[in-house]
Amino acid sequence: MQKVKILMLSLCCFAGALHAENIYVTEFHDWGWTSQSADKTKVASFEELGLSEKEEKTLEQMLHMLASSSDVKVLILQQKKLDKHFQTLNPVHPLRVLSYIIQHPILRSDLQEIHRGFFKWRKFLEFFRRRMTEEFYKDNLKNYIPGFCDALHVKKDVIDHFISHRDWEGLIKAVLY
Repeated sequence: MQKVKILMLSLCCFAGALHAENIYVTEFHDWGWTSQSADKTKVASFEELGLSEKEEKTLEQMLHMLASSSDVKVLILQQKKLDKHFQTLNPVHPLRVLSYIIQHPILRSDLQEIHRGFFKWRKFLEFFRRRMTEEFYKDNLKNYIPGFCDALHVKKDVIDHFISHRDWEGLIKAVLY
């Protein structure tokens, strides 16, 4: 059975995450896929999802930078800085990131401004889609939906619809406007 899993992992070459029984593929490197075992015994509530002060500050800086920059400037001049911000935020659950943004009026306004810029919006979506897809294939979204909905005062059915269809952009727009 172990050889079958390894063969399955080696045959599947796609971006994102692969869910095969209890193995979750998270990254592809030159030397192959890295994987994590699923630990389904640890299910925290949405309120327990962490966001450290450093991560909050990084999120604020990133959103302010994206919102205040022209599209071309984002793509050319600030690419490395943005990548560093995204790397810092990578461990944070994406629903926690989104709820933090929506709950803070200035950050919400920044995200609305980012939405108006094609390239800025695509850059933010690239990060958010990747993280949501990873968590989706880890089956690590469903448990947090009720708390996410309570925090943002949105209907669970609406959020369930976007998550079940993996419409990450629609999810953001549903809570943003």
